[in-house]
Amino acid sequence: MTKQTEKLPDILRNIYYDACHPAGYRGIAEFLRHAMKRRSNTTREDVERWLRSEDTYTLHRRVRRKYERNRVHVHGIDDQLQADLLNVTALSRHNRGIRFLFTYIDIFSKYAWGRSVQR
Repeated sequence: MTKQTEKLPDILRNIYYDACHPAGYRGIAEFLRHAMKRRSNTTREDVERWLRSEDTYTLHRRVRRKYERNRVHVHGIDDQLQADLLNVTALSRHNRGIRFLFTYIDIFSKYAWGRSVQR
């Protein structure tokens, strides 16, 4: 087959499963770049769809454990506290009638306190 008549799944399979190929068993960006050299109208969606259908990619891809968090700007200890009231009335018969717990944490030092509230 020539480059023009080769089907996309065959092209992707030949590139991805060739351990000697620079894009073999690699991530999406590198794989897409080499696939576009073989077939210029290849899109990122085509490559992602094909990779999701392949067990080797879905089982061995890198797991992202970090996720974006909101930034909090605090200048020092006791500058900002975060508080919460926990309702533990269902457990009050087991802990001397305590129905609520007031908890708070210092955002800067991450030091936490808790106080019981009777009523």
